Amino acid sequence: MLDIKPDQVCRFDDGVPPKLVVIVDTEEEFDWDKPFSSENTDVRSIADQERIQTFYRDLGLIPHYLIDYPVAYDRDASALLRAWSEQGECIVGAHLHPWVNPPVREEITNHNSFHGNLPPALELEKMVRLTDCIAEAMGQRPQIFKCGRYGMGPQTIEHIKQLGYKIDCSVVPYTKFSPIDGPNFLSAPTDPYWADEAKQILEVPLSKAIVGWGRKAIDPFQSMFDKK
Repeated sequence: MLDIKPDQVCRFDDGVPPKLVVIVDTEEEFDWDKPFSSENTDVRSIADQERIQTFYRDLGLIPHYLIDYPVAYDRDASALLRAWSEQGECIVGAHLHPWVNPPVREEITNHNSFHGNLPPALELEKMVRLTDCIAEAMGQRPQIFKCGRYGMGPQTIEHIKQLGYKIDCSVVPYTKFSPIDGPNFLSAPTDPYWADEAKQILEVPLSKAIVGWGRKAIDPFQSMFDKK
C-alpha cells in the first residue's frame, strides 16, 4: 500500500484544461501467455512504429516512448527513436523488464518479473544499466521512468531519484497485483502526486477512474479531499 499524504497530491485549479499524455511501452516482442525468457530480445517490430508516429505527427502529439533494454541496445531501433527525439517529435524514457535487462542473476520467474521484488542492490544495478544504455543510445539521460509490469517495490522511488529521473508513471489506481506477487495500488490517488516527501519525483498515474454515485464509496482517498 502507498503512503501518500494529502499535501503530496497535485490539485489543479478549476478551469485548467485536461492534459493528454501519450505513453508508449516500447519493448521486445514476446507472448504474455508464455513463460518469461531472457532470450526474447527481438525488436524488429520497432521499425513499423513509423506508421503510428505519422498519426501522432499529424495530430501534433508528442508521444513518450518508454523503452526497455533490448530496444535501447539495438542500434537500428534506438537510432529511429533518437532521430524523432532530436526532431522534437517524441520524448524517450525508460521501461524496465528485468528478465531481459542485465545483469540477469535472478531466477526468471513471475515473482521476479516485478523488479520491485528483487534485492534492492540488484534492482538498482539493472536500473543503472538501463539508464546508461538509453543515455548512450539517445545522447541524453532519460527523465521519465516506468516499472515493467508496474512492478514498483519499496526502494524503487529512491532508486529513480538517485538516477536523476524527474517523473515516474508506474502506478495503476484502483488496482492490486498482489494476487500475482505484484504491488498493491488500491490506495493510490488518481491525480498526479509527488511520490516522495521532498517532492522531487512527480508520479503520473495511469488514467483510471470510477464515476457516478459509487465513487465516494469505492475511493476513500478521493473522499478525504471531497470533505475539505
